[in-house]
Amino acid sequence: MGSLLDEYAKNPFVMEKLRRAIKLDADIRRKVTNYMSRADNLLSHMNETDPNGILANTFLNGLLGQSLTFFTQAYQLATTEDGTK
Repeated sequence: MGSLLDEYAKNPFVMEKLRRAIKLDADIRRKVTNYMSRADNLLSHMNETDPNGILANTFLNGLLGQSLTFFTQAYQLATTEDGTK
């Protein structure tokens, strides 16, 4: 996951490639949705069990939180264009 975010930092077109893949490929859309759901559930669970704890903040501000933000943005761009969610 880190390499994807590193590549995005060097080349913002990576977001567009992911948006297109989500929009055009149902399997990729399903996998991205699954990843976002699992990551969000993990972060929510961590915040419930250890609110404002160092572990929850580490995951939220680290690679998991960054990747969730990245995938969420790409997913929203892909799905709001054609009216699906």
